[in-house]
Amino acid sequence: MGQIFFDRTDGQYWKRSESSRSSQRKSSSLLGAVSRALDLFYLTIEDSRWKGRLKEILRVRELFAAAALGSNEYKTSLEDLDRYFDYSDLNFLLHTLPFYN
Repeated sequence: MGQIFFDRTDGQYWKRSESSRSSQRKSSSLLGAVSRALDLFYLTIEDSRWKGRLKEILRVRELFAAAALGSNEYKTSLEDLDRYFDYSDLNFLLHTLPFYN
């Protein structure tokens, strides 16, 4: 069992457990990571080198945002996107690296 912390807010004392503080930290950490990921999407979209894949990037950004916010609109989870990117990385490596027999 975690420690109990006592906080004074508006002249009243209330207690919260260490586990609730931990979940608040994880939640704010997750929001920060999602925000940074969306920033990277926006930077990639603005980069002219990705013009040929702009439609795919926009679609993945939309799917990522929905999954990160917990929406089930597209029936896509963060795990699904992780598999998509793993496959994309493998596909990129297979088609760009020279293989010597």
